[in-house]
Amino acid sequence: MLVIGATGNIGSEVVNQLSEKGHKVRTLSRSPEKVTWPPHVEAVKGDLNDSIRTRNILSDVHIGQFR
Repeated sequence: MLVIGATGNIGSEVVNQLSEKGHKVRTLSRSPEKVTWPPHVEAVKGDLNDSIRTRNILSDVHIGQFR
C-alpha cells in the first residue's frame, strides 16, 4: 500500500495502523526524515509533480491511500 502525505497527523496514523496489521506499506512525502517508521515501512522522498519518479514509486503498489 502507498500512503501519500504520510508525515501528516492523519497519514502517520494510517501508516501505523496498516503496519500494525501486517501490511507492507510504502510512504511518499517531501520530508520522510520527519518520522521514524518501523523497519518494514518503506519511506520514499518524492513529489507528485515529478511524473516519472511518481510512476516508479507506484510500481508494485496495489492500493493507494490519499489524504
